[in-house]
Amino acid sequence: GPMPDWVDPTDAPWHHRREDIRALHVTGAVTSIGGFAFENCPLLRTVALPESVTVIGESAFAGCTALSTVTLSDSVRSISGGAFRDCVSLQEITFPAGVVDIGPDAFAGVTATLRYPACYTMWDAVAGQNYGGQLTWEPYGDAAAVELASGTEGTTRWKLNSYGEMIISGTGEVPLAYSAILEKYGNDICKLTIEEGITGIGYSAMSNRYLEKLQSIVLADSVT
Repeated sequence: GPMPDWVDPTDAPWHHRREDIRALHVTGAVTSIGGFAFENCPLLRTVALPESVTVIGESAFAGCTALSTVTLSDSVRSISGGAFRDCVSLQEITFPAGVVDIGPDAFAGVTATLRYPACYTMWDAVAGQNYGGQLTWEPYGDAAAVELASGTEGTTRWKLNSYGEMIISGTGEVPLAYSAILEKYGNDICKLTIEEGITGIGYSAMSNRYLEKLQSIVLADSVT
């Protein structure tokens, strides 16, 4: 589950041993790194996060002046404000997958290269900003769209690509089961295309609470 968010770094149970921490390897089912969790660990050099971690909390690694290597998983979706503030040894972070929400001053005092996959066009709104530091944004890999996920629900089929487009095809009505799909992938969707053959959208199947980044919708004539 989530790590607690501490309001003061001295509240973290390992704070009194912070000068002994040189590497952090998170395991198990931890889903977040708590706010102020590892602030001012002066000898912390490497951080590796597992697939289960989706959130890096406020000022989680702020002031870790020796931190030079951070390994992020595909699952990270949010880096909170001040998370890597004053990590002056940090030179490069590679984002392996979908777009990440980055909070204010997340990289304040940092001069580094942030690499992101070229095939994820939703990064365009993020790349180029400095978040309080001096950042160089560098795309890598093939810019062609790749399929991220797909599935079947009733008489309908869906697929999501790295351009942020979800395409729904098949026949009949989009069922309620899509709400669970959107809850999981909604952060990666900026365009929704419903193809010919789909006749309607079921009640609450497309809840907008999961589609905060949706920019456009294309509806086939068959949708009534």
